[in-house]
Amino acid sequence: MNTIPTSVTEDQFRTHILPFLRVAKRGYMSKIPLHKMFNYMLYRLPTGCQWAELPIERNAADPGGPAISWWAVYYHFRKWSRDSSVEKVWQHSVQMVNVRDYRWQSQRGV
Repeated sequence: MNTIPTSVTEDQFRTHILPFLRVAKRGYMSKIPLHKMFNYMLYRLPTGCQWAELPIERNAADPGGPAISWWAVYYHFRKWSRDSSVEKVWQHSVQMVNVRDYRWQSQRGV
């Protein structure tokens, strides 16, 4: 049985996800890597936890506060949901699974 991925590496994010997301081209650029925000979104989807309850890692420079706010993760999720970026990522991932499955069946002679 396959499991739902709850994290992707930075390389996987850059290759398979980032091309489908709208990101700022000018103006404010997020200090937090987008792949970390995306991983928090992936964590939330199967668990259904509240946004404020995301297990956000702590900042080493400020042990008392989180590295990022849950609000920043929520903001990017809403932004990418509204502009259909999340849907494009989903369609691409389904397409990649279908291609991989087709190759596997072709090799097995199914």
